[in-house]
Amino acid sequence: MTWPKWMLWPFPGASSEAAATLVVASKTVANAVEYLIIAILSDWRAHGLLRSLFQTHKRNLCAGAFAHIGTVT
Repeated sequence: MTWPKWMLWPFPGASSEAAATLVVASKTVANAVEYLIIAILSDWRAHGLLRSLFQTHKRNLCAGAFAHIGTVT
């Protein structure tokens, strides 16, 4: 399988298989984050649970993003 050179840019010596794995992994993470945000916005119980979780772990880098989502909704 041949991938465009721009997909291999961060890893110039990477093989096509490594590039394919990287693309699939990044899409999987993006989908997981999207589903998590949808769950937070659609289910208030999950939103409250995650908000309390992030309040107990204030040093988590994701806390700011979820706190912002909480103030917007």
